[in-house]
Amino acid sequence: GFCSGSLDICIEGNSLEQDSMEFCTKADQTYWISIGNPHYGDFLQFVFDTNGGCLDVENQICENRKVLNSDFVSHLIVQGNTELAGGETNLFSCGDVNFEPPSYSWYSIKGRGRTMRVSLCDSEFDTVLGVFEASCTYRTCVDSNDDSCDLQSSVEFCGHQDVEYIIVVGGYDADSGDFSLLIEDTGICIATDVCQASEQLSIPTYITGSTLTT
Repeated sequence: GFCSGSLDICIEGNSLEQDSMEFCTKADQTYWISIGNPHYGDFLQFVFDTNGGCLDVENQICENRKVLNSDFVSHLIVQGNTELAGGETNLFSCGDVNFEPPSYSWYSIKGRGRTMRVSLCDSEFDTVLGVFEASCTYRTCVDSNDDSCDLQSSVEFCGHQDVEYIIVVGGYDADSGDFSLLIEDTGICIATDVCQASEQLSIPTYITGSTLTT
């Protein structure tokens, strides 16, 4: 490559006798690094190394997931950005969706015994979304999605009472950017909660029926 124009955006600098610096890199961004001696030319030896994820994002790994309050009335909205995330280094999958490192944001929420919809439809990049049970070490896939609303993702599942659900926000082909995570209560879990789906009766009521099956 080559330099053209004015390089006026300084990320980091150091002028000690033996220089060292550390900065956060964004995916697919080019960085120009100037190395030299202010007084005379000499042989220089330098090392580039990675030092984990950018610490700007606290919930960039599953173990540091942000716990969300499940006591919302109808919905909960969380704003975030995955551009500086980089703590996860492993490729993993949930259902038929692959999650490619490094840009993940992790959350968890407890089920309320009702259906929960989790969506990224108002996000600004090509997202992938996964929901897990169990733990970060032994994750059990509940549901996942790639493209539900254009290039954004949405899932719906029955959130069993007090069960912790781990939510991961990622990008297709390691894409990253600003996201809006919407969690909604969409009603009773009809398939698993027969009691809540029962018919309300008035008194007095006379009903005839049979429990026999054919």
